[in-house]
Amino acid sequence: MLVASSPVCLPAEEWQIPWEAAKGDRKVVLPYRPVSLDRFLLEIPAGHEEADQDRKEGLKPASAKVRLLTTFRGRNVFEVTMEVKDSYYDRYHFIIAEVEEGRYMPIFGCQYAEGSLSLDESIVSSTDEKLELLVKSRVNGTDPGGPTYHLSLGKDFKPSFTETD
Repeated sequence: MLVASSPVCLPAEEWQIPWEAAKGDRKVVLPYRPVSLDRFLLEIPAGHEEADQDRKEGLKPASAKVRLLTTFRGRNVFEVTMEVKDSYYDRYHFIIAEVEEGRYMPIFGCQYAEGSLSLDESIVSSTDEKLELLVKSRVNGTDPGGPTYHLSLGKDFKPSFTETD
């Protein structure tokens, strides 16, 4: 297994990811500013209109759960679920990748009300060249449909994705 020991230099200043929410765009462009895991857990990432509104109101995560999904090229990929009290859509769910040593960027985002959505992630394939993940979301209740996101990370750790309904 090839291990990346030096920082990855990404030429792009913007970072496009899928972001599922009740309102707003399902694709967002974030500035490329990787942060430590501790810092990531302290605030809601900016970039989606619902998240930006929560940030504007001064809301912050009250708690967070972190789970290791896998490692890719010697770097961690985590699932992060945050509870943000006083927000109608009080759950944020992210998949974040260690794009530089000890520094993370989201590769998937989702905001929902507690109990309204179910998410399932699975690793499709992992090689030294590419990591592929599948994220399926399902709305709980009368309309159980939801999109499926196929996420990919290449050697440069920049994400790409497709969405199917």
